[in-house]
Amino acid sequence: HCGVTGVMAVLEAIKTEQGICITHSSGHMFVSDVRDDEEIL
Repeated sequence: HCGVTGVMAVLEAIKTEQGICITHSSGHMFVSDVRDDEEIL
């Protein structure tokens, strides 16, 4: 059921003004210099 998380994230993201979604892939990690309490857009 791991693939369901990404699908649900995309479905929720398209409802927002930003329309962007960052999700995951098996064996990969997203690394950023943006803190989780910062507004990105």
